[in-house]
Amino acid sequence: MINKIKLCECGCGRIIKENRRFISGHNITVPIIFLDKRILEKLYLRKQKSLKNISLQLRVSLPTIKRNLKRLNIKHREFISKGKSYEEIYGFEKAKELKKIRSKTFRQTMLGKPSWSKGRRDLPPSWNKGLTKETDPRVLKYTQSGKHHYQYGVPRTKKDKLAISKTLKGRIFSKETLKKMSRWQKGKKKPDHVMKALIQSLRKRPNLLELSFIKICQKYNFPFKYVGNGSIIIGRLNPDFIYKRKRKIIEIFGNYWHEDKDEAKKQKAYAKENYKCLIIWEEEFKKNESHILKRVNKFMKR
Repeated sequence: MINKIKLCECGCGRIIKENRRFISGHNITVPIIFLDKRILEKLYLRKQKSLKNISLQLRVSLPTIKRNLKRLNIKHREFISKGKSYEEIYGFEKAKELKKIRSKTFRQTMLGKPSWSKGRRDLPPSWNKGLTKETDPRVLKYTQSGKHHYQYGVPRTKKDKLAISKTLKGRIFSKETLKKMSRWQKGKKKPDHVMKALIQSLRKRPNLLELSFIKICQKYNFPFKYVGNGSIIIGRLNPDFIYKRKRKIIEIFGNYWHEDKDEAKKQKAYAKENYKCLIIWEEEFKKNESHILKRVNKFMKR
């Protein structure tokens, strides 16, 4: 209802019809209304209200607000916010809402309209038209990937990192995009240093079973070290405990997370890297300590 209200442009504050500017007789003598600077600054600069909302609140016309802003030398918000982002001016939550509204209105205005460059012949051709990576080094520069990419190894600035994190914050992917992402990732093997960084970012700590095995190692002086926090990667896998000198690994399996097939898979994967692997299941911890001691001692003698 607020959007439909239209006030008389003389500044009297009376409501008029949409197709009119003045109440009959009011356009002859327009009274000058002087507004207080503190009120205008509070509404326009601090509360960030639009000119239309201010005019409705103070019950004066839009031209009156504009005249008073000019008279009182109150700068337009565009000059104040020049060079600043939405987040810096309005805060993160309000900026998010404003961006959504802006994108919606842009989509609505552009619906059904052809592209600005469609059918135009006066525009210059693109710099890479007719060029290939075999003939032009500039095209080759942008097509190369991995270590050969022109931005490979270049450290990102703090501003770039902040901008990336802001764009990704609160982003929700649809089911279709998640499926596409999983298809794209399938079959792609991540290198050891990437796997290490991913596991370390999770800040993994030893669980109850691993803690109980650490106590057994301390009690009986077993040379196995806990590395389940991502400190060591072997064949794209992160072992739980390792004895590096004799190339031996101990993995602790919980019944909920692992199946019987996983045991053979892990042992094969570590065997490719010339490591021997012993797997201790959750059920074995429920038995006596002597049962685990016998298994570890046998494994050490191999």
